Amino acid sequence: MNYKGYLYTLLLCGQLPLAYQLQAQETFSIPTEQHAIEVTLAAGSPLRTTTLLSSTQRLSKADGWFATYGAHLLGRPSAAAELEEYITTDPISRQAQVARIARATHYLYNKEYNRARHTLEQVREQTLTSEMRSEWQVKMAYALLLSGRPVEQVEQLFEMTAAGDDYWSDVARLYLAQLYIAQNDLDKAERTLLPIQDQGDLQYDARLGLARIALYRQNYQSVLTHTEALATARLSEEQRAESQIIEANAWYRLEEPSKAIERLAPLSDQNASLLTPEDQLILAAAYMETERTEQAIPHLLLATRGDAETSGVANLYLARARRDMGLYSEALASYQVAADRAVAPTIREAAMYEQVLLMRSKASGSFGQEVRLCEEFLNTFSQSAHREAMEHFLIESYYRSPDYLTSLASIGRIQRPSTIIVEAQCYLLNQLTQQAQQAGDLALAQRYNQQAQQLTTKSAHHTEAELLGAQLLSQQGAYKQAAQALTAILSKRAASSKQLQIARYLLGYSQIRQQQYGAATQTLSILLQEGTLDNTLQADVHARLGDAHYMQGHYTPAVRYYEEAYRLAPDNQVYALYMLSDIEGLKKDYKAQIAALDKLVARHPNSLYKPRAMYDQGRAMELSGQQAEAIGAFTRLTQEYPQSEYGRKAALQLALLYYNRNETSRAIETYKALLAEAPQSGEAKQAYEALKSIYIEEGRSTEFVQYANSIGGSYSINESEAMSISFETAERAYQSRQPQAERLLKEYLALKPQGASSLLAHYYLADIYDRAGKEEEALALYERIYPSRKQLSQELHIGLLQKMSAMRIQQRAYAQALPLQQELLTLPLEPASYQTTLLSATESALQAGQYEWVIKVVAPQLDKAKGWSQEQLDLLTCRLATSYLKTGRGNQIESLLKPLVARIETYAGTQGTLLLAQYYVSNKIQQSYSKQLLDKLVNDAYPDPELSAETIITLSDWYLTKGDPDTARLYLESLLKNYTDETSPIRQRAAEKLAQLRQSTAR
Repeated sequence: MNYKGYLYTLLLCGQLPLAYQLQAQETFSIPTEQHAIEVTLAAGSPLRTTTLLSSTQRLSKADGWFATYGAHLLGRPSAAAELEEYITTDPISRQAQVARIARATHYLYNKEYNRARHTLEQVREQTLTSEMRSEWQVKMAYALLLSGRPVEQVEQLFEMTAAGDDYWSDVARLYLAQLYIAQNDLDKAERTLLPIQDQGDLQYDARLGLARIALYRQNYQSVLTHTEALATARLSEEQRAESQIIEANAWYRLEEPSKAIERLAPLSDQNASLLTPEDQLILAAAYMETERTEQAIPHLLLATRGDAETSGVANLYLARARRDMGLYSEALASYQVAADRAVAPTIREAAMYEQVLLMRSKASGSFGQEVRLCEEFLNTFSQSAHREAMEHFLIESYYRSPDYLTSLASIGRIQRPSTIIVEAQCYLLNQLTQQAQQAGDLALAQRYNQQAQQLTTKSAHHTEAELLGAQLLSQQGAYKQAAQALTAILSKRAASSKQLQIARYLLGYSQIRQQQYGAATQTLSILLQEGTLDNTLQADVHARLGDAHYMQGHYTPAVRYYEEAYRLAPDNQVYALYMLSDIEGLKKDYKAQIAALDKLVARHPNSLYKPRAMYDQGRAMELSGQQAEAIGAFTRLTQEYPQSEYGRKAALQLALLYYNRNETSRAIETYKALLAEAPQSGEAKQAYEALKSIYIEEGRSTEFVQYANSIGGSYSINESEAMSISFETAERAYQSRQPQAERLLKEYLALKPQGASSLLAHYYLADIYDRAGKEEEALALYERIYPSRKQLSQELHIGLLQKMSAMRIQQRAYAQALPLQQELLTLPLEPASYQTTLLSATESALQAGQYEWVIKVVAPQLDKAKGWSQEQLDLLTCRLATSYLKTGRGNQIESLLKPLVARIETYAGTQGTLLLAQYYVSNKIQQSYSKQLLDKLVNDAYPDPELSAETIITLSDWYLTKGDPDTARLYLESLLKNYTDETSPIRQRAAEKLAQLRQSTAR
């Protein structure tokens, strides 16, 4: 018998207690309609083997096919063929119809319900007797029911049959009663069974049905009355087993589990298949109530083979049994199955709750498994009495686990988080904020903190989130906003005293960072006065007060606060000890600083400040002139902490000391060691640049490129970079006038560079040639870069034109010099440079015969006359006068030159006086005055060989105009004798005049 309905009520009705024993006083309900159908017709019912086949006893023994039918039931192979022969010989005969019913019975026995139904549908109903029709209707209804046809159709057939008074009508009543039971109409079922409870073979089945109805009515004494009456009856084995099962259920409900065991245990021992999984569960429950847990387990295992409802209950009790026996892993597995498979919510609720309890009590299961169960429980059983406990379990898991992200995701899956869950969420976000802070990801920390502050909770965790938010603002430099947030926290009554202390401390820190040192001192002093602080915080407050005074240069109170901070928490305030040494350094008391740092290193050998202290020791030694000691200190630091920031800084300082001591090779070795130790550090990059500078300074660029490429990575140098370094090396050598500059520039140019650097290199090399007197080589290079001169800097552009024009003037190539000078005059020259250039350019123009250009540029300058010296103006006047003479405008000469006679002692005055005299002589006017001018030139003129020579030539001309060629000749002969510059144009002109004079005299 399948007691699902009974079991459901037994285990599921009402609130399931936490105790592990089955409670027998609970009520139960009638099984469902489909449930009852399965119970009665499909699960071991004796009706199937006796009632349905009882037609063999009712057929006339005179029928010729009876023996065949009986043999068929016994399994004789030829029976099927013989039955078929009866059917096919005379298909419409009564015997054929009976044969069809027999064949259908065979199919029903073998559970071939569709074939049975098909066979019964072929029966010719009109040929059947009344009793045969009843049999056919019962079996048709049975076939329809088990082949899935509507229950209404089945019930109608049974009701039609039950209206009769033959045997099969009584069979129909049995089945009809089962349908009524399924429909929860126990009264109707009882009325259907009562007429046949004393009727022949069916009375036992009827009484069993009545016993079952009494069981469903919870009338357990009535159940026992029925089963006791059946105890002496001649029941079949199946009927006897069913009676015992019903009786066992009644005894169990009457809180007599031992008697239930007495009825069920023999059946299970005899043949376990006699009991359904539900029966096995009742037996197991009885064992558990009698404290025989170990004996219950095999039956619970069998019960777990039932459908989802039964399996869920069985697994729950199996888990409890295993738990009580100390089989914790097996118990957890059973709890899991019950939680996953149970249909009844109360079973799942109990399984999940007890599973978590067991996990926690025995530290079994993973964090994820426990959290998942708690999540599912809270989402599924939101009204459970265990909800609060499960929430606390979940929160403890969150607080216990370091995987805050996973815990936060868990909270996100809870559909209706309670206040304490939200508080836990705030806690997790705070932890994630701090993790991100420590990792330096302030943007991520900010996101977590904003989420925490947005939560609708006013717990201590929320205040903690506000404190963290203020810290983040400080870290981002938003000290004003941080101070505002902290001030708001200080005004909250909900904050704890510890949180208020931290808020005030952070406020003081923010004020220090805003340079509000007075306010910071006041804030922190209040904190010291407010109440008892733990030593760590008190020491921190003193340290910050020291900082406030330190930043104002108030070193005496700063020292006092730092000393107190160190006294309060020496292990946590190495910083304060370090700051004491720093103050000594600021006071330039390097001896005291070194002593303070020695104390720090000796007392706190494992402190994070030790490398910094050792570095400061080296710097103090260096600054106090103890170079050797500094080298020793830096060397020890690089050896002890090669990977630390200060170890690397020490290496840089050590290399610089070597370099300053002209120990360049050791400096290079130290830089290279730093690059090898930490190639990606900022100090390594500084070392690389320093090395590069040294190699460039020493003209070893090729060697440096090879070294850099040996390091590889980001230090590798490509061809373009190598060329750039080669140029930089050559340029530095040129700028410092090193002898190797010429070689380095040639090496660079051999690389065939392009662009501005190439122009510069040619310029530098030309300048070197120029300084070395290699004018031709220099000019050739200048000429080479001249077409690209505008790519040079303005300074070099001007320099190039100046150098080239000077060289051309030296070569007396005035026509080539003049365009260079003219271009110079278009550039933004300094006033003095412009004046010099214009003077030189006008001279070149005169020599090149460019008189009109001279007139064009000089006349405006004479009109302005601003910023020019008198000498320069006089020279320009001479240039203009010469140009006027050469262009036939001599009428303007006298007015220009006469003022210069008064300044004859100057070069320009001499030149102007000479020009005026030459003008008079050549035009044969003012003979007497011109002689006076010439005599004045001989006696008072500026001592210049060329002007003196021109004066002699002019005197010779004057005497010729006077008709005294001899005196003229004597002047020329004297000039040629004393003027020895064979290349001078003046000497050549004098020689030509003398030759002409001699020739004319000879004629």
